Amino acid sequence: MENAHKTDTKWRILCAARNAFAEHGPANARIRDICERAQANVAAVNYHFGNKDKLYVAVLRDYLLRKLERHPHDTDVTSDSPPRERLRVFIRSLLAQFLNDDDAVSEKLGRLLTQEFIDPSSEYSSSLLEEHILPLHRLLLQILREMLPHASDREVARCALNIVGQCLHSCLAPKALRFQAPELALAPANLDAVTSFILDFSLGGIERLNGRQPA
Repeated sequence: MENAHKTDTKWRILCAARNAFAEHGPANARIRDICERAQANVAAVNYHFGNKDKLYVAVLRDYLLRKLERHPHDTDVTSDSPPRERLRVFIRSLLAQFLNDDDAVSEKLGRLLTQEFIDPSSEYSSSLLEEHILPLHRLLLQILREMLPHASDREVARCALNIVGQCLHSCLAPKALRFQAPELALAPANLDAVTSFILDFSLGGIERLNGRQPA
């Protein structure tokens, strides 16, 4: 599909911007350099994307969509599947989306995307949360609500944040984890092992909360 778009100006700009933002970050990447790489003029950026901030968000959106396509949150499960299995698939998918696939550009874009969720760089970044993150958050809440039928909305939300936090820690602190707990430093070879640990740990907390609730 990409080969079919090699002559498309918008596609060339997006690809050039992908590398530029990964290499220099959103603050230091220059539109002029991106256009030179894409063999396009500055007006083309404004025409297709609007401005530099919107181009940056378009790059992150493209990255996120590629990852979601490769690692969907409903692989081999349906809404009728046991919630425990759906939770396992959700955790594995979330972890897989942070794997760099031995691609330095992908790894850097993943970190930039995470940073946008923590501290958005512009008003346009919020669209990523609304389009992609909030639906996933609602999906996780739905799964946990089935597993915690007597819990308050606040407790369910805290459980969701805790599970996502475990995943993010595995993804954002790989160097530290290699010293502290090498087996939990996320890599393609141990994706299932890390998934199982986070799932088991989370299930323990869920079971404890259920034990405190009235039957």
